[in-house]
Amino acid sequence: MRLFRAIRSQLMGNERTHRYLFYALGEIILIVLGILIALNINNWNEERKNRIREQVILRQLLEDYTANLDQLNTKIAQRNIIIRSALNLLDIIDNDDNVPRDTIALLLGSLLSDPTFDPIVNDLAATGNLVLISNDTLQRVLSNWTSDVLQVKELEDEWRHVYRHILLPKLFKLGVGRDADHAFWLSSDNLIFLLDHEVVEGLTIGPSMKNIAYQNALNDPELEGIIAHSIAVNQVCNLDSETLRERIRYILDLIKREIQ
Repeated sequence: MRLFRAIRSQLMGNERTHRYLFYALGEIILIVLGILIALNINNWNEERKNRIREQVILRQLLEDYTANLDQLNTKIAQRNIIIRSALNLLDIIDNDDNVPRDTIALLLGSLLSDPTFDPIVNDLAATGNLVLISNDTLQRVLSNWTSDVLQVKELEDEWRHVYRHILLPKLFKLGVGRDADHAFWLSSDNLIFLLDHEVVEGLTIGPSMKNIAYQNALNDPELEGIIAHSIAVNQVCNLDSETLRERIRYILDLIKREIQ
């Protein structure tokens, strides 16, 4: 810059106007080029930082959605237990079989489950970090994730209502509630939702000492309807969960492709 000022002063002093104009134009061009280069360097640096942040987010998403998939698989398995047990109970009802009390209690106990999918929810949209995802397809499916989960949760809410406000009161009224609870904790299949199965070791409710007429309980038409409805609700919920499971697998596949 000191050299430029000296040249400019000399040109002005010699009244070489044309040369000065050319010089001034060149100086302006150099300044503009310097600004553009500085902006490009800054933009490149910001883009590099964004890509680093994106990789951090992608790795966290990979961990979160892997956990979501594992949890969803567990909930589907729980519902399958409810469905199988309910089908077996209907078969017993239809054929009027002389089935042992313990077997019926075990099947009723398997209905005492409330599978609820509680996924890790990413807050990318709320924090503004969603724009850091460079893959447009991945960005779109992540933004739609909440609405995808909502449909499954609506069906879960329906079963929760039936389970808490209709099934349980009916079992209590028929006098088989204690046997059902006792059988529930005896079956390892019913405890797949537990992270540590050892926490229930030694937990024994014990069956009822009363002489309960289980055949009369199974002949109750209201209980039969509840059992049939448990199949319908949980089967539809599992069908939607299967769709959600495929969506999670698709998301995981997209994430893995973007991780460097």
